[in-house]
Amino acid sequence: MSMLNEVISSFPEYTVNSTQRPDGYLLEFENAGQIQIRRVLPKRYEGEPGMDVFIHEMHRDLALLNGQTPPKQSLRRLRTLGLPSYAGL
Repeated sequence: MSMLNEVISSFPEYTVNSTQRPDGYLLEFENAGQIQIRRVLPKRYEGEPGMDVFIHEMHRDLALLNGQTPPKQSLRRLRTLGLPSYAGL
């Protein structure tokens, strides 16, 4: 399954529009005719661990945006993400 199809199938309650960019995709999550949130899906997230992290982050962010408590699994994932490194600058 492609990165984009995996994201779309993980959010059946939203219409996910995508625009391809050199570094990945710009995703717009739309519900009831309004864009709820926009996120970049980087190409580096391709693969099992990266996509899981992205999907959990999106579930968390959408829950917070709608005034809901995010799932515990999405909060536990916060620890697994490292800070970006700027080696080579």
